[in-house]
Amino acid sequence: MEIVNKYGADAVRLFLVNSPVVRGDNLRFREEGVREILTNVLLKWINSLNFYLGQVELYERASGKKFVNDHDAPKSKNVMDRWILASCQTLIQHVDQEMAGEL
Repeated sequence: MEIVNKYGADAVRLFLVNSPVVRGDNLRFREEGVREILTNVLLKWINSLNFYLGQVELYERASGKKFVNDHDAPKSKNVMDRWILASCQTLIQHVDQEMAGEL
């Protein structure tokens, strides 16, 4: 519980999900591993979410309209937009495979 209180339950969960114990191997639990998950994964996700929410708020203040995600919007022709979307799809596939235990 000391590690959970220090780093949070999500960091411990992600550490365990990515550990050999998921594949039935032995686990050498290290606090450093949980800290690495927190700094290298969770904090980046949180920062990305905060950036997104900030951009939504900025849009809403500037336009006076509420932001609504439109899944049917025309696809961007910008190469960077397409790269970001492709990278997101690759990440989604990887997470789905990991969660299904296919890797």
